[in-house]
This record gives sequence, C-alpha cells and structure tokens, in this order.
Amino acid sequence: MREIGEDTTVYLLDIVGRRDLPPLSDVPDETAFDDESEPAKWRIPGSPIRIVESERQGC
Repeated sequence: MREIGEDTTVYLLDIVGRRDLPPLSDVPDETAFDDESEPAKWRIPGSPIRIVESERQGC
C-alpha cells in the first residue's frame, strides 16, 4: 500500500510541475471550508485535478 502512495505522489508532482499554478494567495486555506457535512475539496484551475481532504485510515 505504501508503494502505491509513493507512486501516486511522484505522478502528481510530475503533473503539477508541468502546469502554471495559481498564486498561493488564490489557493484556499482551512477557513474557506465551512461546510463540515462534506470533505474540503479544491480543483486546480484549468485541470481536472481535485485535491480532496480524506480521513487517514489505520496503517
């Protein structure tokens, strides 16, 4: 399972490294997510990539 996480991280960094990312000031912080009924999520503008909060499962 750890190998999958490491591979996913490498692939994601490769994709993100090829994109022009928005200024950090445009990226929401924890205060932007008030609705606790669903996980916090944010889509990288101009891409299909969504960053979604998830609860860590026992390792």
